[in-house]
Amino acid sequence: STFNRLEVLSGIWRNAAFVISRYNWASPLDGVDVLMTGTLGEVQLKRGSVVAELRGLQQYLQQPIGSVSSKTCRARVGDALCGLNIAPFTYTGTVAYDSTTDTQSFVSLERSEPEHWFTEGMLSFTSGFNQGASQKVKYFSSNNFTLVLPMLAPLKAGDAFTVTAGCRKRMVEDCAAKFNNVLNFQGEPHLPGLDTLTKAVR
Repeated sequence: STFNRLEVLSGIWRNAAFVISRYNWASPLDGVDVLMTGTLGEVQLKRGSVVAELRGLQQYLQQPIGSVSSKTCRARVGDALCGLNIAPFTYTGTVAYDSTTDTQSFVSLERSEPEHWFTEGMLSFTSGFNQGASQKVKYFSSNNFTLVLPMLAPLKAGDAFTVTAGCRKRMVEDCAAKFNNVLNFQGEPHLPGLDTLTKAVR
């Protein structure tokens, strides 16, 4: 597969699976000798070359096991822990105006949901120079989107995108009121804090 600059910098190849193998063309009956399997880590451009971090299967042994209690939800909206069907909360739109300098914010006249409806949601471009690239929404209000990081290519009028409603991981405002999914909330908002546990008893 060939890498292009936009794909590399937008992170499309991050976490892609790879297999490194050895094959003796003079003795094809020996088959393929697999040397390493795993996933790609950070993929970067350096001096015109693509540099990819190879993460072997032992990388999974370095991941934390178990969960630490938290007041906010530990799940990602729509994942197995959350259990929410994200399809009804996925929307489409287009960029309303050309932008030659600002690649981090834009207006979409189709989207007039309440303030913060898409904040923390994922936005993916389906056409234009940024097609295939995704970015998290930092802030949404009155047709205006601001992304966490700027896109790599200019935003043009008519660029199409899909965007999911954002979850700010709060039990009442998000899980209950917005998504009606409070039974799957993965947090402990009512646990006493450290100050409460360590304060002097009179």
